[in-house]
Amino acid sequence: GPLRDEPAYTNIKEVTESSRLIYNDQKLYFIGIPTYLLNKQNDLGSDWHPSYRGQLKMTAHIIPTLSNILNWDYDDSEFRNPVLDINIRKSK
Repeated sequence: GPLRDEPAYTNIKEVTESSRLIYNDQKLYFIGIPTYLLNKQNDLGSDWHPSYRGQLKMTAHIIPTLSNILNWDYDDSEFRNPVLDINIRKSK
């Protein structure tokens, strides 16, 4: 799962930041999933794992950061889905 609750969120963030310094690995990143992003009724399924809708929301949350890190040509105008009230890539 996204491990968005405490103490997992903070622990993983700290381990990532420490590992980046210890191993001098500038390609090691932490992208957190905020607790408010997923709605318990619609975005989580069995055993609190993200549903399809939850997966889409997390994807829309991390793509801008990944595009910056990986130098992707990213334009958020190609990501919109008013039904889910999130940004996602349109099907072609």
